Amino acid sequence: MLSQINDVNDNPPRFEVSERSVQVRENEAGALLAKLAVNDSDTGDNARLRFFIRPAGPGRPKGLRDDTGFYRPGEDFLRKHIYLTSTGLGGGGGVAGGAGTVEVSSATAGVAVRVNQPLDYERLPNARFTFDVVAIDYGTPPMSASVRMLVEVINVNDHAPVVRFYRHGKALDPEYAQIEAGLHDHKHSSSKSV
Repeated sequence: MLSQINDVNDNPPRFEVSERSVQVRENEAGALLAKLAVNDSDTGDNARLRFFIRPAGPGRPKGLRDDTGFYRPGEDFLRKHIYLTSTGLGGGGGVAGGAGTVEVSSATAGVAVRVNQPLDYERLPNARFTFDVVAIDYGTPPMSASVRMLVEVINVNDHAPVVRFYRHGKALDPEYAQIEAGLHDHKHSSSKSV
């Protein structure tokens, strides 16, 4: 007697962590934010995974800060600044932008989260933002898991100093402003303006 046991999709993907905190310098396009490993105990299509990025907290309005002060950007920001690549842990894979997907064909997989374009510390609320990386299998029904990414952007010295001229509390045009400095000659008790 020969019997065959077919796998049913009864195991969701499992990331090693549920949350990942990272820091990145504001001018580092291509920087690696994190490598995330995931496992699905099923077999076949039930274990084949795809990954994508979504705004943190589905159903919550974008742009608002959560209780920790992290900004929740929308899909446009994520598509522009964040992308995923397969880490090759399980073979297969690809590259995708924020709204795209990365697909891997193995139950033991991984995904690398990277910065696509430089992040601007000065324009990002609190210089911190959050989003989710989601793994979903091809089983029926599909099962998923996610990791919350908490990203802190580190400021770098990327702006030249600005000199402003004021006289009696009013800003002066820098082309026509004069610098006045007082000199005092202690020996002859006289003051001169230059």
